[in-house]
Amino acid sequence: PFQGYEFMVLPHGGETVETVVSTGITTNDALTILVQAGSAITHAHSKDVIHRDIKPTNIVVDKNRKSKVIDFGIGGHMEDVFLDQFRGYGTVVYISPEQENHDDPSKLSDVYSFCATAIFVLTGNQPYATKPTCIQDGMVQYITDRRFRKFVPAQIKDMYGKFGTHIINGLSEDPGERPEVNQLYT
Repeated sequence: PFQGYEFMVLPHGGETVETVVSTGITTNDALTILVQAGSAITHAHSKDVIHRDIKPTNIVVDKNRKSKVIDFGIGGHMEDVFLDQFRGYGTVVYISPEQENHDDPSKLSDVYSFCATAIFVLTGNQPYATKPTCIQDGMVQYITDRRFRKFVPAQIKDMYGKFGTHIINGLSEDPGERPEVNQLYT
């Protein structure tokens, strides 16, 4: 049944960040995961590659405690993804507003998804709730409730200082107000 599918096996085993966080994680480990994943995304962006689906299940931590960003299946080179007719790709809770609106994705779309993932890694809570809005053609339509952002910033800013402020800015509805991934750590 899996003929034609590609699989990646981690040479050193591993768990998704979602699993790591759900079983308990120290602040230091959370920050290490984010720095390593952020470095991988920065490298991809330096090659004009965007991911389009950054989320806790697309970051794995191997048995040597090294983080890896996986599943670039819907990502690709910026020139190619702009030609893609399915611009809304991504996972509902982590997708950027522009992707949700089926606008062109960008590196800043990845920043949004990375910052939403960072909220989960740092707090153990999903960044936003989702709720079904209607059923159309047998598919459930979802809308993201982004109100979570209104009460989390103080907690994130207080606990993580400038890094926390950058994370919150990365969740801006306006892509122009988001920092690049490599600017999150400065």
